[in-house]
Amino acid sequence: FNVKDLSLVVERSDLYKVYINGIEVKSVEDSYWIDREFDVFDISSLVKKGKNQVLLSIKPMHIHAEIEPVYIIGDFSLKPERQGLLIENADRLELGSWKNQGMPFYGNAVRYEKTMDVETGKRYKVKLGNWEGTVSRIFVNGEKVGIIGWDPFEFELTEFLEVGTNEIAVEVVGSLRNTFGPFHGDIKKGFVTPWSWHQRPDSIPSGKSYQVLDYGLLDDFSILSSH
Repeated sequence: FNVKDLSLVVERSDLYKVYINGIEVKSVEDSYWIDREFDVFDISSLVKKGKNQVLLSIKPMHIHAEIEPVYIIGDFSLKPERQGLLIENADRLELGSWKNQGMPFYGNAVRYEKTMDVETGKRYKVKLGNWEGTVSRIFVNGEKVGIIGWDPFEFELTEFLEVGTNEIAVEVVGSLRNTFGPFHGDIKKGFVTPWSWHQRPDSIPSGKSYQVLDYGLLDDFSILSSH
């Protein structure tokens, strides 16, 4: 397994001693993930094949030490198991939902690219088919030129194109819903309260039972031309 850049994230880590497989680790100085209270630990040299243990220790107890989830971040895929998920090497991402390609908790963005030939006297636009995301950013030859976020999910490209070969990219942006949850219980889409996290299972659930949303380009985007 490629452990390069594998990191642990702990909220308010200053409250605890943090151990990986029995070895105490310190957070990376001046480094955080998403929130400044989410401290990052480089664990790439300490993880091993098979089961690994993350231990947070505090003594004496502190009123602020209400342990939130810890996070593992890096370049990897997740495979559903009978209990939980298995971290394995990342797969090449294709069209389709990210959650079905080993990225159920990913909440950032994925860029899809293609090249096109442009002729003088024609107009061009990019059109999205079936997709799921909060918004899609449009790039022409590496430069951001606009967004698509509402029906009819089209964007006029003509003024940004050069005669000849151009590179067009659609960058689908997800959300932190799949990163932070909730993941279990009777969850209504778009409706989350503090009580949504009280419906946790009594034991480690199947990796397939996590409730996450579809994000990604489910169909390829099209480049349409007209005179």
